[in-house]
Amino acid sequence: PTPNKQQTTTSKPQKKAKLKKYPLLRIPSPLLHDRSRSGPLYTIIVSAFRTKSQSHWRNFNFVNPKLYDDNIALLKRAEADLINGGYLTRPRVYFDESVREGPL
Repeated sequence: PTPNKQQTTTSKPQKKAKLKKYPLLRIPSPLLHDRSRSGPLYTIIVSAFRTKSQSHWRNFNFVNPKLYDDNIALLKRAEADLINGGYLTRPRVYFDESVREGPL
């Protein structure tokens, strides 16, 4: 019998897509625990399926780099729906009156 030879497979190195970074709010985990029909988790799911049906997607694909911008649009819509529903608020920063306005 012939000895077993180690087979080496050569694969092309995968190119990483140059992705834009979009600022998104982090969704606090307590929002995901409310499973009521009027809760924030339901709002996120409805928003995702609304986006899916309007975009004519067959399924959700968060892995494909070509769909990155579409997935970000889905997340932004879910964020907007949470803000409109009053479940999520943007952070507010207040400065003391002693801090002057203008460039540093």
